[in-house]
Amino acid sequence: MRRATFISVSAAAALIVALLVGGSSAAARGPSPQLRAKEARAQAVIAQVGALDRRFEQVTEAWDGARVELSRTRVQLDRNRNALVVAERQSHRAQRRLQQRTVALYEGQTLTTIDVVVGSTSLGDMLDRLQAAHDVATSDALLVKSVTRAAERLRRTRAKLQGIAHARVVALSQLKTNRAQIGSMLAERRTLLASVQKEVATIRERDRRQQLALAA
Repeated sequence: MRRATFISVSAAAALIVALLVGGSSAAARGPSPQLRAKEARAQAVIAQVGALDRRFEQVTEAWDGARVELSRTRVQLDRNRNALVVAERQSHRAQRRLQQRTVALYEGQTLTTIDVVVGSTSLGDMLDRLQAAHDVATSDALLVKSVTRAAERLRRTRAKLQGIAHARVVALSQLKTNRAQIGSMLAERRTLLASVQKEVATIRERDRRQQLALAA
């Protein structure tokens, strides 16, 4: 009788120990497979968000820089346009002046070589008059060449600046498109991340309640 009672007590004690050990192991178990999978998913999305965020920042900086450069080019174009207007005006004036002097020469309104010789009081005076007439004609011709070349240089510069401005407009447009696309992807990933993190919190709370129920 005593032996039977001892066996029953021993069996009951073993059952209690087994239950306690089982409850403890259940409570001590790590995250469930579903929770681990969701947490891994959340980490992957976090990495994607980080990469997109860095890319968005880089494109934004490049976009801002392109806008500044385009603005500078347009300022240079405005200055070139104003300088070209002045140069062309000077060129036209110099050409008109040369044409008027040429017409006056042919119409007898300026001193000819004979006039210079006849009107000279001495050989030195004659040479001075001839040199003066030559200097005036040469000066007019040089002035026309100078202002014409200046205008031509400004036209070449303008064409170059227009090409640069066009290229920068195209680059700025592409950067703007890239920025918008990356921004859209970033917003999508952030929305997904918020959803996954909410699911992680839900699963974690469910697992916690299950472990508490098993430990009770």
